[in-house]
Amino acid sequence: MKYPILLLFLALTLSTFGQSRKKLSIQTIPLKSISPEFKDYHDLHEFKKLIGEAKIVLMGEATHGEGNVFEAKTRLIRFLHEEMGFDALAFESGFYSFNKIPQSIKDGDCPLECWQRSISPIWVMSQEFQPLLSYLNRTQKEWSLTGFDCQLLGEYSSEMLLGDLYQLTEQLNYKLKEKELALLNEAINYLSESFDVPDDFNLKELNQILKTIELKLDKKDLTSSVNGLPVHFWMHLIYNLREVVSDYYHNHPGRKSRSEFKASDSNVRDRLMAENLLYFIKHNPGKKIICWGANDHFADQVNQLEEEELQRFKPMGSILKRDLGAENVFILGTTCASGTYGSISEKPKELPNLKKNSLEAKLKKDLSLTYAILPLNKKDTITSYAFDYLPVKGIWGKVFDAILYLKETNPTHFYRGEETENDEPISPKKNVEEFVTNSIKPERAPKEVYTYRALNSSQVSARISGRIVDSKKEKPVPYVNIGIKNYPNGTMSNLDGCFKLDISKDNLQDTLSVSCIGYTTQFLPVKELLDSAISEIKIEAQNYSLNEVRVSVERLTSKKILRKAIRAIKKNYTQKAYSQDFLYRMHLTTKKRDFWAFYESAVKSFDSNGYGKRWLYMESVKERYFHVASRVAELDTLTGKHGAFRRTTFTTDDAYLDILNYRKNSFLNPNKWFRYDFNLSDTLKFQGKTVFRIEFNCKYPSHKSTLQFRPEKYYGYILINIDDYAIRKIESYTIEKKLKFWQKNYPISYEKSRIFFTKKVVLYEKQGDLYYMRYACRHDNWSTQRYCEKFGFEAKLVDLESIKIPEITKMYNPNFWPQFAKHPYFNKHYQYQELKALR
Repeated sequence: MKYPILLLFLALTLSTFGQSRKKLSIQTIPLKSISPEFKDYHDLHEFKKLIGEAKIVLMGEATHGEGNVFEAKTRLIRFLHEEMGFDALAFESGFYSFNKIPQSIKDGDCPLECWQRSISPIWVMSQEFQPLLSYLNRTQKEWSLTGFDCQLLGEYSSEMLLGDLYQLTEQLNYKLKEKELALLNEAINYLSESFDVPDDFNLKELNQILKTIELKLDKKDLTSSVNGLPVHFWMHLIYNLREVVSDYYHNHPGRKSRSEFKASDSNVRDRLMAENLLYFIKHNPGKKIICWGANDHFADQVNQLEEEELQRFKPMGSILKRDLGAENVFILGTTCASGTYGSISEKPKELPNLKKNSLEAKLKKDLSLTYAILPLNKKDTITSYAFDYLPVKGIWGKVFDAILYLKETNPTHFYRGEETENDEPISPKKNVEEFVTNSIKPERAPKEVYTYRALNSSQVSARISGRIVDSKKEKPVPYVNIGIKNYPNGTMSNLDGCFKLDISKDNLQDTLSVSCIGYTTQFLPVKELLDSAISEIKIEAQNYSLNEVRVSVERLTSKKILRKAIRAIKKNYTQKAYSQDFLYRMHLTTKKRDFWAFYESAVKSFDSNGYGKRWLYMESVKERYFHVASRVAELDTLTGKHGAFRRTTFTTDDAYLDILNYRKNSFLNPNKWFRYDFNLSDTLKFQGKTVFRIEFNCKYPSHKSTLQFRPEKYYGYILINIDDYAIRKIESYTIEKKLKFWQKNYPISYEKSRIFFTKKVVLYEKQGDLYYMRYACRHDNWSTQRYCEKFGFEAKLVDLESIKIPEITKMYNPNFWPQFAKHPYFNKHYQYQELKALR
């Protein structure tokens, strides 16, 4: 009997750490589960021995696109916190953003929302990351959180950094000139939006500004506080900005495609990320830190891998091992053997077929091994897919201390949960007359067209040209709207106030409207302008005094009204899933302007949480659109003849700007208000309701604060109901920067137009107890979509689970259009006479 006992003893011995598995010659620590809620940590005791006395654990991932890897890492974080006393969590996210969190919480912001605004969207917007956020929220007093990325990631960077730097210079008695402030704004816009700077960027002047700030800070005690944060923080932040801008200016890593980008292009970023973490360690002694990021950043000696590109790469992990000691830093990489991967912004991809001799292929052969941690030998040469799922051969034990293995992975999924807000309720005023006692000036007549379009050459009968000037200052007024009253024909004055407007035969007896925010609208007969050949039109600055208003409790300002309107969104607009039908119409033209087409389509939209607050990418509004019918009419501009409507497969996903769903990234976000001027200009009547008219002008325009592509100027107005603070109408104007992109794609417009402009209008109307988008239009003078508009019909609340989106677009049916064409709202605004003739 002694031999069976001996065999049993050997079997029990081999089941512990360092076991030699029957099918594999690889040491493994099998994991029972990767679920964040699995609290039995017996399977992780050997992992605890591996970490030993290390104070920092770097926890990587192959591509940021493995959903169940997020869950596995969350379980390991819980274990490290509850069993080993780790009490700090550092993310590959903005260094600046996380340092703004304490003050935000002190000001009353919810900690969870602060983290969501700071952690990179690839994690915080994914469903699989939510268990970690929930755990941190439950145990928030036990943690210190930070970010170590030098990139300007997170909303704090794009929304508050410029304002913080401005306040900092004020407190340092360094008065920034307008030109210097504009340069800082330009730099922050580029750093936070495109991760690049243009070739003609004024790096020398920016460095001089940053150097002046550093010299001012250097005279102060490093531990003293300036603008709410220690001097040493501002010194380190300025250093980050200077290094990042220099790297972008000289190396342009953001311009390189995936194939062009080399690992060494990240050397500056990895060095700064290591330095940012070392900064946190220096000012938070005694903390045991878990780092969340990518495998390649956390790697150590990548020169031990047989890949030429990696020989010049100096990752963050190697710097930390060198400066803190190898025994104090434990690196855990991650790899998977099969399945699909992809972040929330990517299309899922299949993992490649594995080489037979690779680490992953050998592990996959063991059918009993689903999840495991693999301690790596620092002498063995193996092939692994741990870097972006590409096979790389080398001594991986000198790259990672261990690898987290998942047999199969799945991509991340967009998080659709609702967020909570702590806004005060809005009580509608009992009596509008308490606010307005005088007669209210009506807005423009309801029949007035909401935007402009250009004429075809065959339609031009005459031309008016001239110059718009300020009547008092005698200076030219740019960006003035000049159009035919109650018609869509129009243009805009250029930077010198000059304009040219083509007039059709039908409009010779009509009236010209000259309007600009800040000036009184002028109405001039077209015939008189043609007869007298007036070359200069003078407009008067508007006196922005409100109609007589009596406020019973509080003094209303533009920002107070806006805050009330933002808080009232939950009450006035659905927070639940809904669908809505739209009729979409668009003018199309070729780049050479020699061919036009009129396009119509019936569109159905679905939105999973209505106008509820959510974390969106810049261009995400509706979940999905599909076209149930479409038709196109063609126009030969040489002959002026129309073709018949024909069935077409042409579709578009142009959703129009639904500003309430975009409010996080617009003037409806109070964190961006330092970039804007607001003016409560009037109270007036709009569609039978008394409304406030609030004008806005963006002082420091960027894509993230205006939602426009490359704005040079952005302004407009908002109409807000007095009784329930519902936002009823938004009209905006954008002056676009003339880029080489325009010259390449729209050569005719580029040569003819000194300015590129876009006008957008959105209207909301009440359906039952809630408001929905009713009408939207867009007009520009540069793209192929010269003029397009969308009419909204009945909206319906839906069960999210019942939404079924067809895979194939349904095509035009002759019986389909009448239900839209007979609708009174559609007929009232149907502007193209030539389209009517074709129906």
